[in-house]
Amino acid sequence: MAILSDHGAHCHVAECCQKDFLPFNCDMCKGIFCLDHFRYASHSCTRADGLDNRVLVCPICAKGVKLVQDEDPNLTWDRHMRQGCNPAPGGAPGSKAKCPVPGCKEALTSSGSVSCGRCGLKTCLKHRFEEDHNCAASTAAASLEAAAKARAAAQRPVARPPPAAAAARAAAGARGGEWLCPRCTLLNAQAAAECGACGHARPPQAELARWSCSKCTFENSAADAACSACGTSRGGGGGSADRSSGCCLS
Repeated sequence: MAILSDHGAHCHVAECCQKDFLPFNCDMCKGIFCLDHFRYASHSCTRADGLDNRVLVCPICAKGVKLVQDEDPNLTWDRHMRQGCNPAPGGAPGSKAKCPVPGCKEALTSSGSVSCGRCGLKTCLKHRFEEDHNCAASTAAASLEAAAKARAAAQRPVARPPPAAAAARAAAGARGGEWLCPRCTLLNAQAAAECGACGHARPPQAELARWSCSKCTFENSAADAACSACGTSRGGGGGSADRSSGCCLS
């Protein structure tokens, strides 16, 4: 108490004289009063007859509007509206912002809210994760990533079989009367002028492909219409009788 003994003031009400370290000054009689006697009626202010120290709370800006002696409260209110009324931030006074996630009615308090680090949206703690509030930035990033993967897949070259596998397929095609596409390695029919998969034109080398006889399996030139060994026609039908009988496999 020795430290605060020189601070504060005594209440001017004779019956009180209480020392108050945070005294009130009456704006009418200029007296000093304690918490119990700061109102006009409490200290019987001689200059505040008919005055009221109550205020009107503005529903727009949430500020107190002091009543003026002998003035219509409507005029006081009108003057406040024209001079210093500004809407309170955050909507109507007393109302609290709600979580913007659909279906959530949680109030966004100082300790019960968080702002998303990616999209900046302020949500309740329950919806703080990106997948819980449909984070716009996260969704956009996922779309860009998917588009990049699609472009990379479209630009990726078509995998081709190793040369050994391609050579084996070419040999098998030659035996069956087919030709191997040099672009996509598809085996095409001997009569095809272009590849059935990629449309690549039949190369001149395909004219030298050989076909295997379905009866004696003899390898014939592509230009032969019948087997040179047994006379069987290239399509698989029977050939001449004398050449058929001369085949060692007949």
